[in-house]
Amino acid sequence: MTVFFTRQSDRHLEDIYQFYLSKSVEVAVDIYNQILEEIELLKIQPYMAALEPLLSGRAYPYRGLVIHRLFKVIYYVEEDTIVVADVWDCRQNPAKHSDYLE
Repeated sequence: MTVFFTRQSDRHLEDIYQFYLSKSVEVAVDIYNQILEEIELLKIQPYMAALEPLLSGRAYPYRGLVIHRLFKVIYYVEEDTIVVADVWDCRQNPAKHSDYLE
């Protein structure tokens, strides 16, 4: 399995990193690495996260991997690729993100 980050997911992951970087370099690096480590686990068990109910009926069966209750990785599996569609802070309104995922 390979992992592909969409432009949006890459940008949002960078936004998370930059936000925490303004607080602490150590915290920013730790959070960034934790997110990437959890995504790496998807290579072994790609269907381990639950289907995203707010994204049902879309072009892909999106799944949401929650990381430390603060972050969610939205992804889908297509053949031998895990496509990371978004990475976002769970403290945001989830409906905000459902509008642009297709």
